[in-house]
Formats: sequence, structure tokens, C-alpha cells
Amino acid sequence: MNSARLKKELKLAGAVLAALLAVAIPFLVLDVFWWSSAMSVGSLGALVAVTAYISSSRVAAMVIVAAYAVASTIAVALSSTTVAAAIFIAACAGLVAYSSRWGYAAAALLIGIMVPYNIHAPPLPLPNGDSGPLYYLAILVIALAAGFWAIAILAFALRRRKTKPVPLAPVPAPDALLGAVLIAAVSGGLAIVALTWFPATMWVWLLLTILLLTKPTKGLNLDQTRDRAVGTVIGAAAAGLVAVAGTPQPIKGLLALLCIVVALTVMLSGLPYWLYASFLTPGVVFMDSSPGDGIELAAERAALTLSGAAVAVGLSFLINMVVHWRRRRAGVPRVPAT
Repeated sequence: MNSARLKKELKLAGAVLAALLAVAIPFLVLDVFWWSSAMSVGSLGALVAVTAYISSSRVAAMVIVAAYAVASTIAVALSSTTVAAAIFIAACAGLVAYSSRWGYAAAALLIGIMVPYNIHAPPLPLPNGDSGPLYYLAILVIALAAGFWAIAILAFALRRRKTKPVPLAPVPAPDALLGAVLIAAVSGGLAIVALTWFPATMWVWLLLTILLLTKPTKGLNLDQTRDRAVGTVIGAAAAGLVAVAGTPQPIKGLLALLCIVVALTVMLSGLPYWLYASFLTPGVVFMDSSPGDGIELAAERAALTLSGAAVAVGLSFLINMVVHWRRRRAGVPRVPAT
């Protein structure tokens, strides 16, 4: 990378960093003076929003933010169930995968990833102990407000950027449907097993890894999936070691912010998706870490990430095999599948 390109990327990263800090301020205030989960709810909504905005358009991002706000509220409401929660996880994963039909899989990806997270670790009750209608309304409103606020701030920060580096690449409808069905079946099956027998584990990392690595894309092949898996595992492992090495919580928060800034800059710059996944994963690790995390939790998270990567490679192989079979029957030329 030459010096001019590096200067341009650093300037872009600075704009993204400034935008994220501006987005966080109102919800940090709410977190300190009102509800201790306001920042976490707002952070997830904002992350969904900026990823959607960078990957598509402002209108599409607003629709995706609204969909996430509703989905996250439903997910929290289902967090004490097993079958219903697993079905909802499968439905969200399948719908996100099918959105590749219109080229929106990247934009909507975090809906599928964050729904299991909301089920696994729902926000704390409101300060007065309320976990009824007002609690769910607070989740919905904060997720919406954070998402729309993030879109507005990012649009202002990137107002001089005339083109988007991530063009929409629709996947043929039959291929998108086959991929969506397989991803939904695997996600739902793993969710019901985890929620039934291993609810106290970090099972959400298994699904996070699978959905991150199997994001349907026109032309995706096994080599690309392998690269995604390797980058994600390395990023998660490195972040896990840092998280349990006695690193102060404020430093982990700063590292989370920097990793997410780099991931979003990578996406804006049109660099390979595996590089985006390699920085997004440790960013989420740092966001999800707490002062009490130990080596056992880091080892569990690493094992689930490795398992998820293995499942993702196998699932990608199965999707490619089924799609190629469908195309042969339809007389479509053999090209990389979804």
C-alpha cells in the first residue's frame, strides 16, 4: 500500500471513529444516569445500522434497523423459551440468507448474528425492576434511536464520499432459497440443542461464527470460506488471549472500538470480506468480555469458534454441492455458487 493510499485509509478510519464516538455519547449518558443496559442495547443497534449503511443504501439501512429493533425485542421476549427461541433464530438466519436474492445479505447479516446474542444475554431489567411492557418498549425505542442516529451521523461523516465500494450483487432466487433453507436448518438445529442441553455455555459464539462465515455472496466458493474461517479463528483467539491476560476493562473497550473501526473501514474500502470478519470477531469478543472472564471462558469461546468454523466450511461445501446440482438439472453453466 503506497503512502497516498495509506493516508486516504487513515483519514477514512478517522471519520468512522469520530462518527462512532458521536453515536455513543447519548447512550453512554443514558447508561450512566438511567439504565445500565442502555449502552449495550444502543451499541448493537448502531453496529447493525452502520454495517447496513456501508453495505447498501440509506433507505435500505433504515429498513434493516427497523427490522433489527423488532427482531431484537422479540428475541429478548423469547429468551426464556427453548423451542420458540430456536425457531426464531432459524427464521432470522434463513431470512437474512435469502436477502442475498436482492444483494442485501451483507447489509442484513448482523440481524442474524445479534438475535441469538439477545436471546443468550438479554438486557437487564429497567432501574425499577420492570421487565414488562415498558422494558420491551425501551429495548425497541433505544435500538431504533441508536440505529437511525448512527445512520445520520455516518452519512454526515462520509458526506464527501461519492461512491460506495460494496455494490449489490444479487444471487439467483433458487440458489438463495436453497442456501437459506440449509442455513436456517443448521442454525435452528444447533440452537435447540444448545438451549436444551447447554444453555449456560457461550453457545452463541458457535452460531455467530457460522453465520459470519457463510454469509451468502454471489461467487462465494470454498477457498473464500476457508480464508474467512482462518481469519476469524485467528482474530478470535488473539482477542481471547488479550481479554484474559489481565487487560483492564477500559482498555478492552478501546480495543473493541478500534477493531470495529478497522472492520468498517475495510468494508468501506472494498477490501476482502475475510479481513472484515477477522477484525469484527475480536471486536465482538472485547465487547462481550467482562472483568470476571477467565481462561476457561476464553478456551470455551475459542473451541466454539473453531467448531463454528468447521461447521461453516462443511455447510458451505453442502450449499455449493446442492446449488451445483440444481444448476445442472436446470442446464445452467457451472459457476461458483453461493
